[in-house]
Amino acid sequence: MSATNAEVNHGAVVNDAVVNNEMSVISGHSPSLGSVGRVSPEPQIPGDQRPENATASNESLLQRVVSRVTETGNNLRESVDSAVGMTSRGMQMFSMLVQAYYYRASPEAVAKILSLAGIYGKLAQYLVARMDEFQHLLTGSDQQVAGFIGDLMRVVSQYPAGELNSDYVLDLLDEQIANSGYLDEMWANGVDISHVNTVGRGTICQLDRVDINGIDYVVKTVSPSLSRSIGGDVDLLTKCIIPAMGLMRHFSKSDVEVFSNAVKTFGQETDLSRELVNTEKQAAVLKRLSETKAYSIKVSVGDQTCQVPLKFKAPEVNETLSNSNILVMEFIDGCSLDRLEEVSERLRLWRPDWNNCEQLSEVQIKSIINSLYQQVLTVYLEAWQQSGFLNVDFQPGNFMMKLEGGGITVNFIDHGNCVVLKDFMGAINNVINYSLLHGLFVFFHNRCHGKNQAEENQSPSASDTLLVPSRIRDLTCIPLSCRDVERIKLLVSDYQRVFRETIIPSMDDFLNEYQREQTVEQVCLQLFNWLQSSWVLMNEDNDESRRALQRDAFVNDLPVLLYRLAIGNENFNLEDESQLRRKIDFAFDDIVRDMGFHMRLEDILLIRVKAQIEAFRMLVLEAVLGES
Repeated sequence: MSATNAEVNHGAVVNDAVVNNEMSVISGHSPSLGSVGRVSPEPQIPGDQRPENATASNESLLQRVVSRVTETGNNLRESVDSAVGMTSRGMQMFSMLVQAYYYRASPEAVAKILSLAGIYGKLAQYLVARMDEFQHLLTGSDQQVAGFIGDLMRVVSQYPAGELNSDYVLDLLDEQIANSGYLDEMWANGVDISHVNTVGRGTICQLDRVDINGIDYVVKTVSPSLSRSIGGDVDLLTKCIIPAMGLMRHFSKSDVEVFSNAVKTFGQETDLSRELVNTEKQAAVLKRLSETKAYSIKVSVGDQTCQVPLKFKAPEVNETLSNSNILVMEFIDGCSLDRLEEVSERLRLWRPDWNNCEQLSEVQIKSIINSLYQQVLTVYLEAWQQSGFLNVDFQPGNFMMKLEGGGITVNFIDHGNCVVLKDFMGAINNVINYSLLHGLFVFFHNRCHGKNQAEENQSPSASDTLLVPSRIRDLTCIPLSCRDVERIKLLVSDYQRVFRETIIPSMDDFLNEYQREQTVEQVCLQLFNWLQSSWVLMNEDNDESRRALQRDAFVNDLPVLLYRLAIGNENFNLEDESQLRRKIDFAFDDIVRDMGFHMRLEDILLIRVKAQIEAFRMLVLEAVLGES
């Protein structure tokens, strides 16, 4: 079918009013309450004297009052409808979570959460962001946890986004082509558009292969109903469920803020203009990386070893034909790395020159797949280290393999959720400094209640009871116990194994420093430095004198707070990490938030990426190498 520059048509009748209405719903546009004017009080006129235009003035006032009452009524009705919808959705979610909990040993049971569609599919993946919070849902060793996550990620594809009719996809494309100016600039003779097939659906978006004037493109879209559902789910989670967890003291205020922001990032994935920008950023990063380093896969051919060229890129996007509701990209004739059977089959059908145009052996195929997975992880980490740009949705399904001549090209896809993160040590530094905080509390607790006091000058004194800040600041302690240091070293070693030592350096010298005697003031200064470097300071003030006053206030107030907590909790179980966190971390969180510090979302996302990489490696071991 063809269209002139006056119209674009693929055979479907388009109702412009319906399309425009759906588009406004997707983009979230609504009348602003701020546009409603205030009603000025009617001036009182003494006696029976009234101006000639009093009747018109009264009518105008009456109209404004009626308009305001009507607007208020409409808003109230919308609020009630929203509350009813959130309640219904909340009950559905609670029911599914209860089922998932009672059948938690099975990834398929937990994956029932994904059947709620959209954001709950993303939240199921996001469980890896704070695995310590959800540890009670799982049993077994860390390896079993990683295996569970890997199984869950594979099950995700069973619960895709809602299916979109191909006519709706083409209608969106028609409208964008008509508005883009392409008809006048490039296709003045008309446009032939046809839907080839639906390539796939994720937890939020659908991908369709579309032919435009003989060229294949991939068109990514989100259904209006799913977009509305996700918007409601974001409100439900950020305004009701997560704050309720904070009120019940399961989450600190910072936890509530970070989790709410994380949920909002999932909702932003319905804005495809964000993904367009992120895809272009990823393409630029991979291009710069390829200019400095050549990649290849070693494959044995008889008695020789061949170097198979390996390229990494991101799909080219068509900015003109894309907007917040539709993303148009080049079509990649390949398959994602989560489809191992299809990857293997494509390699069996390959007849590269370096293999004398013959079919690859099973040994060669397994070797290529193994190297391909390893190289994907290597390039993902190298690109992140070079640029700080990170796609926080790391999974095999987000890498597309394409066989081209005698080489292989891997496309990094699905960039809806990306961040810029250059502080690779954020998550580790959080653990270290919270351990220092706990160490101070343990020191004060032992001192208050006469436990483990080896030296005379460490015994309680009258000034302790008076909580004199200068006296408390000058006390000396060993901030980190041997057990704490060993635990942190294991954590650092674990991060080095996942992210490589080039990204995560050794922390031994830093940790050894805090196994030596330090004053309370020195430890508090370290904690303040951590806040300045790793937290976000709202309304940051560059005045050095004010920052110095803020630092001095922190160094004075924190020890007093910890000492008071120690005095009031004589029977506190110092071995209970959960109890320490709720009592000490929550109190600390209140102080730093009052100072204007807020926890960074990126540090939590890094924990998520770490767990995803571990699951990715386990998938390689089980599915590719056949190892347990």
